[in-house]
Amino acid sequence: MSQNKTIVGTICYIVHEGRVLLTQRTVPPHVGQWVAPGGRIEFGETPERCIVREIMEETGLTIEAPALRGVTSVFDPRLSLHWLAFIFHTSRFTGSVLETPENPLRWFGVQEAAYPTVPHADVAYLQRVLLPSPAPFFQAEATLGDGGDRFKIWD
Repeated sequence: MSQNKTIVGTICYIVHEGRVLLTQRTVPPHVGQWVAPGGRIEFGETPERCIVREIMEETGLTIEAPALRGVTSVFDPRLSLHWLAFIFHTSRFTGSVLETPENPLRWFGVQEAAYPTVPHADVAYLQRVLLPSPAPFFQAEATLGDGGDRFKIWD
C-alpha cells in the first residue's frame, strides 16, 4: 500500500492582452491538459518567493506583484496524494517565454481556457482568479476520481 503524501505548491495565472499563459501537463494527474505554471514550495520558502522562482524556471519570465487570489486542496486517492496550492495572478512581467520540449507553453484566449483543455477544477475557479483587483479571496476543494471529479468553491 502506498503512503499518503501532501505536496504544497503554487501556481500563477499570467495574463497579457486578454490571454493567459498555460503549460501542458506531462505527469499525472491531468496528463495532456493545460494548467497554470508553478511548482513545489521549497523548505523555508514563502509562497510568493516560490511562485516568482517557479515562473522564472518554467517560463523564463520574471513576474512582478503576484496577487494571491485563492488556496485550493486537491485530493487524489488513486495516487494517495493531496496537493495544497496557493493560486496567484499577475499581468506584470518582464522577459520572453522560453519554451522547452519538456515544458510546452501556450497563450490561450481567456474563453479558450475551458474543459477539456483545462481540468474541471481549474475551470471552476479560473474566472475568479482573472477578476480585476481587488478580487475576493476564495478557497476550493477538489477530489479526483475514476467516477469523475468533485469540486466545491467558496469565498
